[in-house]
Amino acid sequence: MKIGIISLFNMKNVNYGNRLQAMALSNYLKKYFPDAEVDSICFNDWGEQKVTNVFFWSRLKLKHLLMRLRKRNDDVVNVTKRLDKFNTFSNKFMTIIDSSENLHSIVATKNYDYLIVGSDIVWGQERGYVNKSLFLDFKLHNNVKRVAYAASFGAKNIPNENKDYISNVLTDFSGISVRESSAVGLLSSIGVEDVYHVADPTLLITKQEWEQVEKIDIEVRKRVPEKYIFTYILGKDNFTRTEVERLAKDVDLPIVTIQYAGGTSCPADDNYNAIKLSDVSPEEWIWLINHAEYVITDSFHGSVFSTIFKKKFLVTKREYIVDINERMRDFLMCTNQIEKWQSLNSISSLAEFDFHFKDVDHKLTSLIKDSSRFIENIIVEDMKNI
Repeated sequence: MKIGIISLFNMKNVNYGNRLQAMALSNYLKKYFPDAEVDSICFNDWGEQKVTNVFFWSRLKLKHLLMRLRKRNDDVVNVTKRLDKFNTFSNKFMTIIDSSENLHSIVATKNYDYLIVGSDIVWGQERGYVNKSLFLDFKLHNNVKRVAYAASFGAKNIPNENKDYISNVLTDFSGISVRESSAVGLLSSIGVEDVYHVADPTLLITKQEWEQVEKIDIEVRKRVPEKYIFTYILGKDNFTRTEVERLAKDVDLPIVTIQYAGGTSCPADDNYNAIKLSDVSPEEWIWLINHAEYVITDSFHGSVFSTIFKKKFLVTKREYIVDINERMRDFLMCTNQIEKWQSLNSISSLAEFDFHFKDVDHKLTSLIKDSSRFIENIIVEDMKNI
């Protein structure tokens, strides 16, 4: 059996969550189906775009052109060493199909039995176009099964211009699951039923298994105190960092952070009173969360791994061009942790905040069982009928 996984995964970014979700889904499927060939497809050409409204598509192209023209050279920082560590990690834990060919060519030559799109914000979109590749909208041999695992829209709504296309293309899927519970209703509103809410792939890997993955370089370890607050902040505002400094002073703990977490410059990081680490591998990132006294983040996967390791953590809103905070709110709500979604200036002291994990294990166990059942129903039961 051959399984191909299509995500936003590529070998050019330094997004910890993106790499870890890709690794997690690949490894879970390999563990569940030990005789299967599981590929993580990584490619440069994202294929054909489906234009759903010419007016909005033209505006979008103009916006992207202006963004490129306005991009300053000082937005770029050197994260080559970090990227090298990322790619070493990926090659260690995944079978990567990395090609300059477009997706159609890769799929045509591999003859997959299943193509799985997900996880991460694979179905993120803007008005006027849809990425056809991420909806698996291309010619396949008759027996291939299209599956969505923990696909995310990353938003509360689907642009009106894209609804008809999405509802039609998803009729070709053998199984559809989404990462946010809100996306079940979102798809139902455009006539797509039998959609399942499942766990992010990183939650399919146990705490003990992640502890086998984590490690820390001796030179990095020398810079990290025994007790610390770990911050993984992708937003570029000064306010979040200033409030973290206030909370850290109150509990008398140093701050450890990933400088330029998104891979681009951030003046707020330059002024941040923290121990700034740069060339941190995914394994080290896991270690830093697992060994922290507190974690403060504006990241979905920062929230997930803090939950896996039962850390005292807070999640704060990330300011961005579009609202990408729905995924974090949804995760915290579904795991009975919504009180950890906070504006930091509303917290007087970390020491006084109630970081309970009441019912979290129960909620997670149920969600993970549903996720395993979805995979079993789609693949195991399908194999019985061959």
